[in-house]
Amino acid sequence: MELTDLKVFLTVADEGNVSKAADKLGYVQSNVTNRIKNWSLI
Repeated sequence: MELTDLKVFLTVADEGNVSKAADKLGYVQSNVTNRIKNWSLI
């Protein structure tokens, strides 16, 4: 897991919503979702 992944994780947890976290981070929702999906493979 990279530092960026941790930032995404914490933002999703804080916002309680992937779409809101993506907006806050300036990412598209699909990128956030893909990062989350990749965590289960580690």
